[in-house]
Amino acid sequence: MIDTNATRNQAALSLDVTDAGSWGPAKTIIYLGLAGLLLSVVALINHFPVIFFDTSNYIDRASAVMKLLQGSSTAAQEIGVAMSGAGKATTGETYSNPFFLRPFTYSAFLIPFATPLTFLLTPFAHGVLSAYVIRRLLVAVGLASTAAFAACILLLTGFSSLPVTAAYVMPDIFTGLLIAFSFAVVQGWERRSAWGRLFDTGLMTFLVAVHLSHIPITLAISVMFLLSLAVFRGAFRAPYILGGVVVPLIVAPLILIASNVAVAGKPVISESSSLFLLARFVGDGVTEQYLRTACPQKDYVLCSELGRLKDADRHGSVSDYFLWDKDGTVSRLSNPRLVDEAPELNRETLRAYPGQITMNAIGNTIDQLLTFQIDDDINNPPAPFVTQSIAGVSPALADQYLNSLQSRGVFPLEIARGLANAGLIASLAVIGYIAAFQRQLIDRRLWLLGLFALAGIAENALAVGALSEVHNRYQSRVMWLVPLVAIIFAASVISKLRQGSAARAAPAHALS
Repeated sequence: MIDTNATRNQAALSLDVTDAGSWGPAKTIIYLGLAGLLLSVVALINHFPVIFFDTSNYIDRASAVMKLLQGSSTAAQEIGVAMSGAGKATTGETYSNPFFLRPFTYSAFLIPFATPLTFLLTPFAHGVLSAYVIRRLLVAVGLASTAAFAACILLLTGFSSLPVTAAYVMPDIFTGLLIAFSFAVVQGWERRSAWGRLFDTGLMTFLVAVHLSHIPITLAISVMFLLSLAVFRGAFRAPYILGGVVVPLIVAPLILIASNVAVAGKPVISESSSLFLLARFVGDGVTEQYLRTACPQKDYVLCSELGRLKDADRHGSVSDYFLWDKDGTVSRLSNPRLVDEAPELNRETLRAYPGQITMNAIGNTIDQLLTFQIDDDINNPPAPFVTQSIAGVSPALADQYLNSLQSRGVFPLEIARGLANAGLIASLAVIGYIAAFQRQLIDRRLWLLGLFALAGIAENALAVGALSEVHNRYQSRVMWLVPLVAIIFAASVISKLRQGSAARAAPAHALS
């Protein structure tokens, strides 16, 4: 006699490695909401979202637009002030283009949260979006069970950098999501409706446009996918890559170019990109080398700074001192010629020292790969201009910010670092064990996920380390992908082992 209970158990276990179907609207809202709340734990511990210096620019623009939407009588004036200050550096240097330093995209995301009632929900929104991407990724690789989703959220909350990154009112959270979602979109494209595909392309476009470093990262991801068509035959299909990754990579820069044309009349992705690269070259010493040979013939504005181009800030960073310090070169010169001359300086320096610049880029990339701790800027003292920006949303919020653990310099940084590092070490051990002893239970989709996650982490290090300055925060924003891959690998192995046990048990039940 066939045991129907055993048959049902075997079928239920098989759902762990196949598509368990949709949660439905109610369950989706509940599960993603609970996951978003869990991933907001760092903001809850801090008693406020985590704030960085750059947060002020994003808040100012979002708050001004929100007041316009609310019909404030002073909205037009506030938008003028916000836009004139949106290109303002921490040095006090102001640029006429409000999108000079940072694109408009994250400020647009913040508009619904730029009110006294909703501002504190920003980390929750980050958490919900993170949970959504994780869910989509699990479904794409055949792990659609609620248990697998819960395991990912719980373990990432306790033992990764994800909740810290989600707590920042910064676009940092979107870097890891870009890498994960690109894989989920391409892998799951075939099962999506036309409207679903349009949504995926739109969300991917936003993820590419939200931070300038995401453009080279997505370019590298696109190359990886295209190479995989030849190396891993049948793993992906070209139309899915085109719609899910290549189209967003084309559309996002066009949107940024259009925004700069609209406000500054300049058809560029970013006016500041050449200045940032110049700061990197100054930090590596190659700009000074070039200027010592060029200044006798060319009257660059930096020629007057030759004796100070090795000055560093208190952390030893030449690039950051040059670009951001109130006594640094950019602030001290306060000369628009520097921005105008930066592209030529970079081009001529690269032409003069291609080998040295390549080696510097490799070294900086490796340094960034190894610099991934949760950043100690989480205990930065409150800067007056940041407090003023938060007060522009609500004076009560500014008081809460000043009373947060971060502002008082007592956020438990070492505990957060210890938990994240423990999770990273355990994850590497799990992946290593599975690769050595259970690799037959990991299908090609999961190996490709691991490969793309590792490549994405390296691409992030290249994009920010080689083109900007090396900072913990830049790499910490993507390191949670390692625990995510480890959890997915472990969940797949456990599910398949249970499925095998159920299959072996079924004949015995049938004979009874």
